[in-house]
Amino acid sequence: MFEFKFADIGEGITEGELLEWHVKPGDSIEKDGLVVEVMTEKVNIEIAAPVAGIIKETRYKVGDIIKVGEVMFTIEESGTAPVKGKKTPKIKEKPKEKDDSLFVASDKVTRRRKSDVELNKPQTPTKVAVDQVFQQEIVSERPLTSPGIRREAREKNIDLRHVKGSGSGGRITREDFEYHLQQGPVGQPSAGFIPVIPRQLQVPRGSEKRIPIKGIRRAISKSMARSKQTAAHFSYFDEFDMASLDKLRKDARAYAEKQGIPIKVTYLPFIIKAVTRSLIEHPTLNASMDDEKEELILKGFYNIGIAVDTPNGLMVPVIKDADQKSIWQLSTEIKDLADRARIGKLKLDEITGGTFTLTNVGPIGGLMSTPIINHPEVGIIGIHKGKLRPVVVEDSGKPEIVIRRMMYLSISVDHRVTDGANAARFMNQVIGYLENPASMFLDIM
Repeated sequence: MFEFKFADIGEGITEGELLEWHVKPGDSIEKDGLVVEVMTEKVNIEIAAPVAGIIKETRYKVGDIIKVGEVMFTIEESGTAPVKGKKTPKIKEKPKEKDDSLFVASDKVTRRRKSDVELNKPQTPTKVAVDQVFQQEIVSERPLTSPGIRREAREKNIDLRHVKGSGSGGRITREDFEYHLQQGPVGQPSAGFIPVIPRQLQVPRGSEKRIPIKGIRRAISKSMARSKQTAAHFSYFDEFDMASLDKLRKDARAYAEKQGIPIKVTYLPFIIKAVTRSLIEHPTLNASMDDEKEELILKGFYNIGIAVDTPNGLMVPVIKDADQKSIWQLSTEIKDLADRARIGKLKLDEITGGTFTLTNVGPIGGLMSTPIINHPEVGIIGIHKGKLRPVVVEDSGKPEIVIRRMMYLSISVDHRVTDGANAARFMNQVIGYLENPASMFLDIM
């Protein structure tokens, strides 16, 4: 009897949430046949059978949390001979041109198929006409269907939550999927179409509704609670005059357009530059905390996390060696990581290894925020909306009120490892670079 135990795929994974069984006890299974899908706080994975045989037992149900090392299912082995009866589909080998959503499992992971593991990509918002936005009903928050249909749905921008399944337990069959394709627009959006906005949960007046905290939201919940319960948060606020930065950004955009460089330069690459240069002078902020050993680990590399708001929750892709990259490289990488974060195509090594994080709430609005540290890091900066405001300046030698574009910045640090004065000095240096951005590039001239 072969027992399959849930294994750590790396980066400290300790548990996963069971998304879907593709077999049931009594089913025949071939080696490398798809058995189950599991969501971890890092990635979603498909688990295949390491041996051929008969499924004897499945020990968890959909939605259960599985700890690393626990037995998930058992197989009565039948050697390498073909197995008669109902067979589960093999996980197809990926084509030679690998998609960005793939990563190769670590050699340390045993009893897992050797082919690439595909991230379970969140559905891209379906495009519908304006008058149809409120007509699409969510049939199931977690629809059951085959991997092939899921893959085709992603390719055609179909949200499977809106597809009515006629199979057992509401499972979406091939016929259900084909019928749905005939009922509404698919593929590339045309003029007059807008992305579906997820319907907010409706709770009848006078009633209550319990919603399980699962998946990515559960991972975010645990991470934020751990940070607040562990790190001694201290927050500091300041503002800076965007005049010089705004001019440099506009000049960079004009240059890119003139040279035919397909890049839309934003403020964020310049802020990343200012932060990385300042971190070099403040190494205790480019660090992580080992709570068990009570040691501060200083990092000699600068990997900047950028928080991205996605349909499935907050993701923090990481720009590796940000201090070594140009404004053009940063602009390209920011857009690439953010775009792939929103459609769930980030690789494991693109969401790990950060040393400091930036979160930009400016596009949404608001004046200030107190960001929560991305533990075990020890600092995070909040970027806010640049707004025209009346300010007092003394450019001509006497005070006068002028209209300037100003931006608030906030920083949260772990007070266990650094003091407020150090955080203030760090922010002063960041703002100094942003108000005089040319100074960031003097050492390369």
